[in-house]
Amino acid sequence: EGGALSVWAVSELQRVRELREGTLLAEGAEGGGRATVLMHPNTYLNKVLIGATDGRVLLLNVNTGKHIYVFHPNNMLNPSGSAVTCLEQSPALDVVGIGHADGRIVLHNLRVDRSVLTLSHEEGDACSSLAFRTDGVSVLVSAGGTSGALHVWHLEKRTRLTSIPDAHHNGVLSTYFVRGQPLLIPRLPRRRLW
Repeated sequence: EGGALSVWAVSELQRVRELREGTLLAEGAEGGGRATVLMHPNTYLNKVLIGATDGRVLLLNVNTGKHIYVFHPNNMLNPSGSAVTCLEQSPALDVVGIGHADGRIVLHNLRVDRSVLTLSHEEGDACSSLAFRTDGVSVLVSAGGTSGALHVWHLEKRTRLTSIPDAHHNGVLSTYFVRGQPLLIPRLPRRRLW
């Protein structure tokens, strides 16, 4: 709402904290940035990750409103500071997938602040979504923003299995694997009737 993160107590149906974007992204900022994406990492009680246009990812305690840690672009193999476009929890504890505007995908271990793996789309094909299979197969699917491409990666072999260049004509907003199944569900932009 207007560049703010609101924290609600659901049981009381009331807002308990509001954090303005300027406050959210002030820590560790050199040139400033805007929040682009938010994600709650598994087992991180009362914590969220916030991705930013300047390539940083911040770990924030929503109860206290305090920054826990700032993941800087250089530590995430992102020296150009390309904007974070998506965040996704991997099946491995403490590891998240981070998609960037330049098409780079980084699997980053939050606990030790170290990148585990880097993959990349073609130049200019922004990563709009990441989805991990949860049925024991080490596969990641990434979507290329407005291009509508889907890329399938084998994580153990660190290779791209296949790409579908025009999987969807109007782009892909997000992708999800059905838990425990090899079924991928893409979310597409809403079509308009003229």
